Amino acid sequence: MDGDVPNRPEQPLASRRWTRRDALLLSVLAATALYFTASLWTQPGWFDSHETIHQLTRLFVFSEALRGGQFPVRWADDLMAGWGIPFFNFYGPLAFYVAACFHLLGLSLEEAWKTEFVVMTWLAGVGMYGFVRARGGRAAGLLAALLYQFAPYHALTLFVRGNAAEFAALSVWPFAFWGVDAALRAVPRWRGPAIPAAALAIGALACAHTLTAYMGAWNLAAFGVVGLVFAWRGGGAPRLARSAAVLGAIAVAAFAVSAFYTLPVVADLPHTNSHVLHERTRFHEHYPTLRQLLWPHWGHGLSVPGPDDGMDFHVGLVLCAGLLAAGVLAARRGAGSLRPWILAGLLATAAHLFLLLEISRPVWSLFPGSAYLQFPWRLLIPTTFWASVTVGWAAATLVHDRPWTRPRLAIALVLLVLPILGSAPFLKTGTRLYETPVYESDRLRQFMIDTAEGEYRPRWVQDFPPQPSARRLVWIEGTGRAELVELASARYRFEVENATDSLVAFESFHFPGWSFRIDGTWTEPFPHGAWGWMACEIPAGAREVVVAFRGTVLHRTANALTALSILGMLGWLAVATVRERRAVRS
Repeated sequence: MDGDVPNRPEQPLASRRWTRRDALLLSVLAATALYFTASLWTQPGWFDSHETIHQLTRLFVFSEALRGGQFPVRWADDLMAGWGIPFFNFYGPLAFYVAACFHLLGLSLEEAWKTEFVVMTWLAGVGMYGFVRARGGRAAGLLAALLYQFAPYHALTLFVRGNAAEFAALSVWPFAFWGVDAALRAVPRWRGPAIPAAALAIGALACAHTLTAYMGAWNLAAFGVVGLVFAWRGGGAPRLARSAAVLGAIAVAAFAVSAFYTLPVVADLPHTNSHVLHERTRFHEHYPTLRQLLWPHWGHGLSVPGPDDGMDFHVGLVLCAGLLAAGVLAARRGAGSLRPWILAGLLATAAHLFLLLEISRPVWSLFPGSAYLQFPWRLLIPTTFWASVTVGWAAATLVHDRPWTRPRLAIALVLLVLPILGSAPFLKTGTRLYETPVYESDRLRQFMIDTAEGEYRPRWVQDFPPQPSARRLVWIEGTGRAELVELASARYRFEVENATDSLVAFESFHFPGWSFRIDGTWTEPFPHGAWGWMACEIPAGAREVVVAFRGTVLHRTANALTALSILGMLGWLAVATVRERRAVRS
């Protein structure tokens, strides 16, 4: 059926060109993505979830920041009753950039999110299709893509938890492995498109959702090690060295691509109340049971200590059946050259299933940083991924080089429909907000909108102000007056009349990156008082004072590094793609 037959030797990358058949299958995945998200469109208003209206609020703030010229967006000055927090400095911004583009093009907030969910669902299928197709062919790629698109955990993430950032990360995840796999298969060719594609995908994953990227990092590392083992077995020390160099280049480039987000996260986290995550995280209370992993019990409630959760954690009956079939196939040694990869996929799935259960508690205790995962059921992300990949690879051993008779075609169609039917009962929202809230900055500044634990509040805020911010300059020492003459996102310009040299504070929380410009000269403020306002000394006389979030030197350096890296990777990708097409034609 396909040009890529699992039992044949590795072929040059150019021979794996995509054709109209692939385009047709990608259109099928677009149709299934519309079906997956259909309940978002067929009912009016916004759906209620664990995130409730927070995603709408955050998208509004994010879009207003872009309109106001803040790029990249770090400071959310309308949150926390106008006192502001560096929300997008720490919370994965990728989903917000995509949704904001749709919003700025004219879609409403809810329409922008719904459109992004459709696009991300489709991309999840495309990434999985490309990854599995490379070794297993089109039919296997399509099956794996459908299994991944319709995995119960993905329905849970969207319709129950409403976690847009994590949903975006789930969509990017397969592209990262596809890129790394393609780069390893292309060794020793450095000039192909695989390296920049892998770097861009991994960089996007890092900027999508921190906890998912955390899991993705160790899975990519393990996948790279497996790839190096195969490289050594297939080409000895020379190929091993070249493969290791390729992986190193991808890692460095991916870090540079995501530097605008990852570097500030590490550098600025000590300036927040992130310690509350360590103090309040009780991951050991949220292990799902084996029954919960194997049998559906759908609900729109919360995860609670013990087995009586209001939300479902089952892997998926179709996926579990496929894994059993893959295990039987591998045990009978009937999988050909794909058998080692199927065994590796089964091992990866089993390892994550083990870590989901309470019997793995001694393992978790060995890694203090594991608390950042918050709840072990988040490991359903890699579990779902590896299960889908493994079943796809196993299916590839059954369909390649076989005649497509009517009975076999019927069986294949049933297998492709099963993932959709298996998750169909879960593709719906809970309660609805039939009147989507209308947001305005002045109105939003009246409410205390923050994260659940307040982990992103600056550490200088010892006590919360009793009323919303008026965005004023307040005289702590001395006398004077100020008139606000211009405002934009995280930027305020005042005309100041200062009777004496004065200590003045701006009604917003201090955080590294804020600056005062006094008559054209920039100076750094400092935190003042229990409310953590940013303060600065202003000389006597008539002054023009601008209070703006310009970012730190690290912020600006990371921004430049990311911009140059993305341009470099896109240029490399474009040139390499053109070169590959010319090579195929010749």
